[in-house]
Amino acid sequence: MDIDCRVRYYRNQIKKTTTETPERSKSVRNLRKNRRMITNTS
Repeated sequence: MDIDCRVRYYRNQIKKTTTETPERSKSVRNLRKNRRMITNTS
């Protein structure tokens, strides 16, 4: 039971962080995509 509670707690913390900063994650993904495009074209 204790392990289950910890897992739920950690999952909730992760959800909080992802919901708090969705723009940041999006921008990071876009930057990675742009870098791939640049490397592919050059």
